Amino acid sequence: MSQSTAVSPVLKEACRSYRSGRYSDALVLLDSLVQPGTRDPYPLLLLALANLQLDRFGQADEVLKKISAIDPHYPPYHRLRAFLFLKAASNFENALGYYVELMGKYPGDTVLARALRRLRKADDFEKFQKSARLDEFVPVPAPPRRFFPTQVFRKKSAPGAGRRPVRRLAGGRRTGGKVLLVFFALLTAALLAAGLYMAGGPLRGLLENVGQPVGADEIDRITLDGSGFELIEKISRARRPEFYYTGTALGDDFHAAKKLLKKKKYNEALLVINKILHSNANMTVKERAAFLKRFVVNIEEREWDPVPFRAVMEKPHLYEGVSLRWSGRVANLRRKQGAATFNLLVEYRSENVFAGIADVFCEPDPGPLKNGDTVEVKAVFAGRVAGGNLYLNGREIETRNP
Repeated sequence: MSQSTAVSPVLKEACRSYRSGRYSDALVLLDSLVQPGTRDPYPLLLLALANLQLDRFGQADEVLKKISAIDPHYPPYHRLRAFLFLKAASNFENALGYYVELMGKYPGDTVLARALRRLRKADDFEKFQKSARLDEFVPVPAPPRRFFPTQVFRKKSAPGAGRRPVRRLAGGRRTGGKVLLVFFALLTAALLAAGLYMAGGPLRGLLENVGQPVGADEIDRITLDGSGFELIEKISRARRPEFYYTGTALGDDFHAAKKLLKKKKYNEALLVINKILHSNANMTVKERAAFLKRFVVNIEEREWDPVPFRAVMEKPHLYEGVSLRWSGRVANLRRKQGAATFNLLVEYRSENVFAGIADVFCEPDPGPLKNGDTVEVKAVFAGRVAGGNLYLNGREIETRNP
C-alpha cells in the first residue's frame, strides 16, 4: 500500500484502542497526533469520545469547539451534539425537537434518522434517556485513508536551504511528491479564484450579494463561460439520480433556469437547478447553479404551489427549497421553547385514507393548534428523512376545521 493512501498506523491503533474500551490508551495515542495545526476532524472526534468515556467533560467540550471551527457539518460531530443534548434534555419534547431540527439540516443522515425513530418509540423517556449509550448513537467510522496531522515548514538556516514544505506522517515519515503536487494544484486554484475576485470577475458580485433579492443583472452575470470544455463528467464513481449525456443538454437546462428566474417562476427554476446539482455536471457548473439556488431560497415573497405529494415522494431531490402548499390533518403535535413540530397527514380524507405523512417544523410556534385540526400548510420543502417522511419548514399554518 502506497504512502499516499495508507492509513496512519498511530491513528489506526488509536481507533482500535477506543473500540476495545482502552480509552486511556487511545488518549495517549491521540495526543501524539492532535497538534495545534490539525485540520482533520477525525482524530479530534476520537479524542472527544475518549474524554467523554472517561468522564472528562471539560476536555471533551474544548475538543468539540475545535471540530466546530474546522468542520461544523462533519456528520459524527452533529450526531454527538444530538446525543449530548438528549442526555441533558429536560423532557421528551425538547429532545425530539432537537433531533427533528437536525434532521431538517441533514435529511440524508441515516444514523440520525435511526436515533430519531428510537426516540419516537420510547414509552418511558427518562428510562430511555438513562439507558442511551454513546457508542449506539455515535458509531465510530473507520479511520480516513489519508491523514496529515498538520503541515510544517523548515526554518531557513542557510541561503537556498530549508524552503521546501514538508508534511510529516505519524512516525515522522515524509510524504511523496504526489502530495506536494496536489498541494500546489490546490494552491494554484485558490490563487486563481482570488485573482478573479480581485479583478472584478463575474463571480465577485455574486459572492458579495448572496442572500439579496435576485435581479436580471445578477442572473445574467452567472454564465458557463470559462467552466471548461467538458460540462459533464461522463464517467463518475458516484451514482447520480440525474444524468446528462451531452454538455449541450446541460447548457440548455442552465439557460432555461435563468429565464425562469427572470420571470420570477422560482419553483419551476428550482426543479431545473436541483436537477443540475444532483447530476453528473462538473463542479464548476454546480457552483454556478448553487449561486442561483442561494438567491432563490432567500427570497421571502414566494409562490406557494399545490405540488402533488406523489411527485415529491418520487424525486425529493428535485424539490429541495421549493415552496409548496399542502392540506391535511395535524397529528403528534409537540411544542418546545417557542417552536412546534407535528405530522401532517397530507390530503386527509378519513381514518387511514391520506396521501402520506410529512414532518413539519414551525418556528415560531403557529399559535392555537391541536391534534386533529384540519389545516393548510405553506412551507419550504427541506428534504426527505433517510428512509422516512418528507420534512417541511412551515411558514404559515391556517386552520380550516369544518
